[in-house]
Amino acid sequence: MELVKMDIANFNLTFGKEQMPMLNHFEDFLLPALKMDYVREKQDNSFSFNSIKVIDTDNGFALTGIIIKDTRLEVRSIIDKEGNLVETDREHPSAPYSFFCVFLKNHRMIFVPNQKGSPNLVSFSATVNLFLYEYRRRYNLSREKDGKPTRLPIYQLNIVGIPSKRNIKAAIQKVDKVNKMKLRFYPLNGEDLDLANVALSKIRELSVTRNYVDSNTGGVTFNSPKDLDNVANLMEGLGGTVDSTLFVTLKDGGKGQIKNQQISEKIQVQIPTKHVIDEVAPLIEKAGKLETITTVSSENQKNYKKFLPKIREIFSSFL
Repeated sequence: MELVKMDIANFNLTFGKEQMPMLNHFEDFLLPALKMDYVREKQDNSFSFNSIKVIDTDNGFALTGIIIKDTRLEVRSIIDKEGNLVETDREHPSAPYSFFCVFLKNHRMIFVPNQKGSPNLVSFSATVNLFLYEYRRRYNLSREKDGKPTRLPIYQLNIVGIPSKRNIKAAIQKVDKVNKMKLRFYPLNGEDLDLANVALSKIRELSVTRNYVDSNTGGVTFNSPKDLDNVANLMEGLGGTVDSTLFVTLKDGGKGQIKNQQISEKIQVQIPTKHVIDEVAPLIEKAGKLETITTVSSENQKNYKKFLPKIREIFSSFL
């Protein structure tokens, strides 16, 4: 049995000045963009998508695929049979990958690296963003040449790890003090914060104010928060709907930051083989038992129901 780590995140994608939810342009924008024959170049690495499809799960339809990092591993020294360090100059091609699954009902997602060196959530986000940008550029240029008025809208992409209270507290225990807590707002896919929590309702009001003044992003900063338990409670309660960062002083006097990606929920899952792509079913089954994955806001439920007939058509095309 192999043990793999599964990241839980929020795949937040909105379109246009109206901040339309992801499903509004799923068929004509997001899906074809990820299926596009294109590569993102980053230093000596190339990133691309493969096996993009829509599947049916116990938690509704989902977008799945793999992101591949095409790279070359340099070997400059090895230990020989006698235990001596020997210099060498070799290169080996390698293509580590990660599996992802975005649940269309609430845009929560799982992200599972296959091995060391596999793409992480940061490189995944950057690659999705570039593919969307390039697909939109090509599509709109083609429409312009043909004299057709329809254009793909601007978009806002924010892929944020969903913090785990356990991970937050573990990270905070390693610091001397929190100097600043910074929250960054961005357009949401119909996500509802738990307004029963007074603190979260106030944060929600600030996020709504961003819409009121017609701003795509915004933020708030809390200086030197002392109640670290409530800092952890707030970060957990926001559930990846706000990008949060703690600026801290470490116990050795150094400065540091604690970001969402570092404290996002990670679930360990045992699979029978070393290849994640062959064990998709148990990974999705495990995810389907997590509250962070199954929670669906009323707005998300309504939007999903609206586009369900079209999603079923898309799903059928992959059979």
